[in-house]
Amino acid sequence: MELDERLIEAYNNISEASYYGDDENYEKHKRDLLALDITDGEQLYIIAQHFMQGLSLYEIAKALLQKITKNSEFYSKGCIVLSDVERFGFENYEGAFAILDEAIESGAGVDNILFAKARIYVDLEQNQEALAHLEQINPDKMENYSNILNWYMTVYRKLDNLNKAHETFELAKSKYATDYSYPTVVLSYARFLIAEEKYQEALMILEEVTQLSKDYVDALSEWQNIYRQLDESNKADLYMRWQHILERAWAHDGIINSAIWGSETDLDKLQFWNQISKDSPEYYYAQLQIAFIAFDLNEIEISKEILTTIPEMEKKRIEEEYDYDFQALFQKLDEKLRATARPKTVPKDAFFDKKENIWVLGQKNDRQAYIGEVLEWDIDGRLSEKSIYTGDEGDTVTFEAYNQAFETESSGRWVEGLMVENMVYRCSNSDVLENSYGVEDPAVTKAVGTKFTLLNQTMAIALYNQSGDFIGEEDFSEGSEFPEGFFDTLTRELFRVYSAVHRGVYSLIAKRLAKINREDLQGEELQSLYDAFAFIAAHVEGNNVVIDDDFISGHSQLSNASFKQYNVNFSGFIETQARKYLKEIMAK
Repeated sequence: MELDERLIEAYNNISEASYYGDDENYEKHKRDLLALDITDGEQLYIIAQHFMQGLSLYEIAKALLQKITKNSEFYSKGCIVLSDVERFGFENYEGAFAILDEAIESGAGVDNILFAKARIYVDLEQNQEALAHLEQINPDKMENYSNILNWYMTVYRKLDNLNKAHETFELAKSKYATDYSYPTVVLSYARFLIAEEKYQEALMILEEVTQLSKDYVDALSEWQNIYRQLDESNKADLYMRWQHILERAWAHDGIINSAIWGSETDLDKLQFWNQISKDSPEYYYAQLQIAFIAFDLNEIEISKEILTTIPEMEKKRIEEEYDYDFQALFQKLDEKLRATARPKTVPKDAFFDKKENIWVLGQKNDRQAYIGEVLEWDIDGRLSEKSIYTGDEGDTVTFEAYNQAFETESSGRWVEGLMVENMVYRCSNSDVLENSYGVEDPAVTKAVGTKFTLLNQTMAIALYNQSGDFIGEEDFSEGSEFPEGFFDTLTRELFRVYSAVHRGVYSLIAKRLAKINREDLQGEELQSLYDAFAFIAAHVEGNNVVIDDDFISGHSQLSNASFKQYNVNFSGFIETQARKYLKEIMAK
């Protein structure tokens, strides 16, 4: 309903005069408003609430509400708001009761009036009177009876009557679980149980609050509360993360807005959207978000599979509510699928590495480590690298990398995840020499790294001309910021652990970590790095990382920012686990 323009103008004028302390104009506009010949009960009811709630101008709200006549269908609603004016604006409880009693005598909206009186009795700590009025309310006359039951719950908590609170919850669950106020009943009962230290019961009760209820944010706070009481900080932190996400991503009318995400990883987002049950009205919207994540993870087939299973009716609803174009989405997927189709130059046994966007041909042992020759092609089908993996754990790698003209632009050797030899060549079709070592002298055709840190940063390079003659050396070791003793055996062992994580040989992590004494590591950062690997090792079974609530709540400690100076990249590891978790979701 649109308000009369005269009411809107009066509201704006009074608001402005009140803001600037203009008493003269305030009184003038007030007189003009109350002199208007508007008798429509709904108009008066709406504008009075604006004056009461928006401007706290209780006198004006009261005068407007008193204009609503008893024959108006808004008379009982007006009386309830008028009682609130007396109660909150003037602390006149007797006046509030008198208004409500008069409304009851008129026979208009008796059940809502009884409810209004019960709330006042709760404020006055007259709990038995409150119960007496709540019990007179006819459930069949109330559109949202769960709201009444929540006030029952409030009174029972004040009376410390857990049995009655339980009965109220069971009634709400059996008869009124579809009411929009049902989650408030659940939360009230759960809080009562928490206060009584009945934590396991409270956990079961909180499951009744659906993820797409606005009250779910409050439920997340209670989960945190419970798990902190149980001294399970990892689980408490998990629910704190979800509360953090929801508080920033929640939009109006119970619809989740996914446009605002902060530092949450794809793993976090997948878990969040996967929580939306099939019974939820936003289930297919959640599936759409999972499809987007699959696209970002380069799992194009999965993304298309999810979009295909969304019913046409739901697609239409989502297009209207969220302004998506499914036809354009499918077109984008098909373009990506064509772009990643197997080129003719790539053998049929090669697989597409979705993390690196390359084609790979090679064999792995039972620990999932490459052994023997491994070939790599770029997305266009150009052979880009050839490597030879040797050793039981594939830890020694000899490689050659090629440019688009198939010139060798670099070669070298890695041992246990650390580069020990690297040769970079000047090629007519690439400037990799300048990019790698910054060598601008055209007489230099090859640079050979001769001293390496554990972090694959060259500290010295030898320079050679076209004939292979040594023509100079550049030493970058002076001014190194690494502390004395940094490159000891323990540190080398720690980076061997990282090598296993990086290559996906998770079964080696705990074995290698056992060779390291955390306290002997040089510096707090390396000890934190140790802790990060220990966290991963604690979630490994066989050669698989187990993605459970504990892993998702704790994986944030694998922050790349903490280990940048050590050239450790955990984002690729988390992306790999997100891709694995996505496939687990699809398999259910």
